[in-house]
Amino acid sequence: MTALADSPAAQTAPHTFREHRCPGSGPAAISDAVLAADRSAAVRDHAKTIRSWPLLVLAVPAAAEVWSGWVGIAQKTGFGMVPLLPGIWSSLHLDTAVTLPVGVECYAAYALRAWLATGHAVSDRTRRFAQRSAICSFALGMAGQVAFHLMDQDRITRAPWVITTLVSCLPVLVLGMGTALAHMLREDAAAAGHQSGDQQDHNPPDRTTGEPRPPGRTQGTAPASRPCRG
Repeated sequence: MTALADSPAAQTAPHTFREHRCPGSGPAAISDAVLAADRSAAVRDHAKTIRSWPLLVLAVPAAAEVWSGWVGIAQKTGFGMVPLLPGIWSSLHLDTAVTLPVGVECYAAYALRAWLATGHAVSDRTRRFAQRSAICSFALGMAGQVAFHLMDQDRITRAPWVITTLVSCLPVLVLGMGTALAHMLREDAAAAGHQSGDQQDHNPPDRTTGEPRPPGRTQGTAPASRPCRG
């Protein structure tokens, strides 16, 4: 028995049955994965708790005030009932005073969304244009509200020619800015689509799995694996 215990085979036997473990496969790696999953679940739960319904409560009184102000200043600057189809449908009329609140405030919200958008491909040039035009739209909206309330307080029924000139240019200005911003957003989306298409062309999907292959991997080759060390 002592001879067998002292033999080289018996001395090396414990080493032959030693378990080889790869880095990152122990209990510590499993606990890290569990903690990461718990953190992601907590973030999703926190995101679900954020509600946007208070924005509706804030928007209803603000929209009513903004609407009344723009309609009031439009009536003092010559906006009113106009026939849409004279000679064809003479009874069809439209009050053009509604064009100011709809145009100016809707464009301000549109530019603000493009400025703060994070999930879409928006270039720096488009974001700067949206930022500046949104700030200008909100500034024009505040100036229009102030002008209307000052004229209404002084019982002025006809606005001065300077205010009439500025208000008359607002629909054309809003149309131009909205068209430019929409064109720039479409260019950014097209550029992002071409870029993703070029990446797919340089990295075609694997025929066996249908999934995109990693860069530097050719068809039919398996990814290189790192050897495990004991």
